[in-house]
Amino acid sequence: MNENQRRHVVDTDGDQEVSVERTTKEGLGLTSSGGGESISGRKRRALLSRSSDSGEVSTTMEKSKEPEQWRANDVENAADDSMIEAEEVRQAITVESNKRRRPQTLALSKRGEEFPVDSVPCMVQELEKLLQYISAHPKLREGSASFMRDYLRTLLMVSSNSAATELTRKMQDSSAPKASIEGLPNELVKLIFSFLDGPDLANVRLVCKQWNEFSCEDRFWRELCIRLWPSLDTDKSTWRLIDEAVEATDPSKWRKIYPKVANRPRWKCRLQKTGKFICNLNAHQIRGPGLGDQGLPYTLVVERRFSLLHLNQFVLPEATMLYFEPVTPEDRPGFEQFIDYLVKRSRAGLALEGDRRFIFVPPCQYSQEKVNYDGHSLLGVVQILFPPLQP
Repeated sequence: MNENQRRHVVDTDGDQEVSVERTTKEGLGLTSSGGGESISGRKRRALLSRSSDSGEVSTTMEKSKEPEQWRANDVENAADDSMIEAEEVRQAITVESNKRRRPQTLALSKRGEEFPVDSVPCMVQELEKLLQYISAHPKLREGSASFMRDYLRTLLMVSSNSAATELTRKMQDSSAPKASIEGLPNELVKLIFSFLDGPDLANVRLVCKQWNEFSCEDRFWRELCIRLWPSLDTDKSTWRLIDEAVEATDPSKWRKIYPKVANRPRWKCRLQKTGKFICNLNAHQIRGPGLGDQGLPYTLVVERRFSLLHLNQFVLPEATMLYFEPVTPEDRPGFEQFIDYLVKRSRAGLALEGDRRFIFVPPCQYSQEKVNYDGHSLLGVVQILFPPLQP
């Protein structure tokens, strides 16, 4: 075959290839407006050029006589190329979309500015859209406002969800500063300390030097002591009953006396005369053996009275001594009236329960000399046996 024949075969086959490629692209909706050869057409031209250069013209002629087979191969190759091109386009769109994608908590303003969905500008913009839509459709004004309510409910739900999402994101953000009590102001830390009980307040002293200084402030320990024994704040003579080593002028006196105040047994009871309620009492043990599981009876009824002059004879050395105080301010009038009644008559009160005797001692010479108490409160004596009362 001469050069002209080879050129004719190549041109004819090339035109056929371009035509097949164009037909396939048009069927798949992928034909470009600029035209041009496909990848398959270029491969076919290269193959024919190599065949002519190597003297395989007869093979090329035989292939040119099989147009149907060529057309089927070209369609298959064009489809493969089209799928590859479509996948490349899809990936490019996905990448570009990811670049432009905004978090769900952000919205785009008309000027292209981003602002949070849960914000005033976003809410105003959405409301303006609703009003513009209604203005563009006048017939909506004649009907129900249900679509507006639905729109507003949806708007509020989206805003709320956005706020919750943003809050969750901030909480999960590892770069966000973690809340710590160490970052609290000193006054707030001290306020927290004021709610601690004695053992916890003592334990925080071991955390650091600053907390040790805070917890040693005597005002914390004062509140704890008064909570357990209110009269400590008003009856200074009580301190000697608890610990004679603690001076009233000591700036750390409350912290020093707290352990003994907290560890002393205490009870509550009702004080009555025969047929008459007097007051509710707090009873603190100040000396002598404990009262065991019996403690104090729920109600003590003063049935008898005897002269204060007999106290040295009646009270046993091994007796348990108590300090009484009213439970509430409402109990104080009855409490003081009872003390005043005993003082004016120089009497001590006596309550009985089985083989136990409970003696109520008002301020007197006995309490000063035997108990070392010169205050104005009521003391008590609990003992099992005592000499019979003299008439």
